[in-house]
Amino acid sequence: MTSLLLLLALSAPLQSAPAGTGGLQDGQVAVVTTAGLFLAQSGQPTLPLVSAQEFGFSALCDPSITWIEGSGSLLVSSGGLCGQLPGLFRVDVLPGPVATVVDLTPAIIALAPIEIVDADYSRTLDRAWLLDRAGSRLLAWDQPLLGDPADVVVLQSLFLDGPESVAQYGAVSPGTVIVTGRNQVQKLQTDGTIDVLWDGTLQQPLLGFEQVDDTGMDSEYYVLDQQKHLFGTLAAIGSATISFNLSASCTAPMRAPADMEWDPTKARTTVIGADGIDCMFGGALSGKPNHVMRFRKAIIIGNPNSEPQLVTPFPDSGITGTQPDLALVRFDKPAVTTTGVGFPAADGTPVATNAGALDGKLEPGGTASWAILSGPPSAPAFLLISATGSPQPVAGKLLYPENPLIFPFSTAADGTLGLQLPIPNSAVFVGWDVWTQWWVKDTTAPGGGWATSWATILSIGV
Repeated sequence: MTSLLLLLALSAPLQSAPAGTGGLQDGQVAVVTTAGLFLAQSGQPTLPLVSAQEFGFSALCDPSITWIEGSGSLLVSSGGLCGQLPGLFRVDVLPGPVATVVDLTPAIIALAPIEIVDADYSRTLDRAWLLDRAGSRLLAWDQPLLGDPADVVVLQSLFLDGPESVAQYGAVSPGTVIVTGRNQVQKLQTDGTIDVLWDGTLQQPLLGFEQVDDTGMDSEYYVLDQQKHLFGTLAAIGSATISFNLSASCTAPMRAPADMEWDPTKARTTVIGADGIDCMFGGALSGKPNHVMRFRKAIIIGNPNSEPQLVTPFPDSGITGTQPDLALVRFDKPAVTTTGVGFPAADGTPVATNAGALDGKLEPGGTASWAILSGPPSAPAFLLISATGSPQPVAGKLLYPENPLIFPFSTAADGTLGLQLPIPNSAVFVGWDVWTQWWVKDTTAPGGGWATSWATILSIGV
């Protein structure tokens, strides 16, 4: 059978080459504090990379940092609550490592008053979201590595007291984000709808979530409360937080957690603490600031692999300054991810699917496999494939692959379908994200219709 991916390469617009990794390495944690920018990695000394003075300040103010995923660049902001002007910078990390600082502040001055306090990046959309506390706005910057920062636009005004943190909500929609304020967690839909996920004015005792991060899983996100030494997930609106700040020795070993990021590859939360680590390491890290640790969701007594893992050196982290914020660099992303929602058949049968590699690796010369695990029986089924993706409403459903190639198949009498296709043996495919989705004729509905799957993204050669 002709390779669908080869046809994709011939038919789709050419993709630009994947951004270089520069001097960043997989598994590194980039940390910014009032003193500057540092790189930490397990088993290695911490590397001071850029001082506050190189950013143009004697000390950064309430700084934040975000990795432009897949590249060697970081976005760093400095706030304006310390009697100084705010700033926004791109740091390009080159092999060595050495860093080049690009001051983006003048290009966004037209939006003044402006104070970027947090940011997040979507590789799917190639968009950076910037959270502006001064104007209480969510800003969007498309193609931050290539575009002019003067192209930053106001995406949405926020009705939020004291904006603190922003994270994409990629499991539900690539364009949906979550923001936190002093007393609320809100979800901002692509159509401008605002859903309140958590209201602190209804909680006892009162919590204040300073940070939020998306887990990449449907309807799940993590929150952080520094004063109460917790980070974890909300079981439901109005319920207590389920904290992951645990060890076999005690609860809340990390004191004053300041920032966190979910690591989908290792299934751990990477966290930095402002006030040291208690009840572990014989108390040697008690009161020592800026240590980075990785935490699982739960502790299994007797299983040392479930214990928190220290990333920064022992006993001193090598990170100076206060008000830490982190960004996790993770190049070995999962080869297969899912996003979005599917629409079941009229009788309630979902189009449940999976995809992967026949020989364990999605790489040039290998074989990709798709399967419909359940769906309308004996029905025309169409596999949609594209090099890019974004949710678009079509026929009352959501179409994810953009301008897709469409290939016809048919489900069996039990509603299943299996498919194997070769990946062309060419290095040009390395680094490509291939968006796929199934649309199946709904044979259970009078007059017909469509049942659809969620989107599955195959990352070639990761």
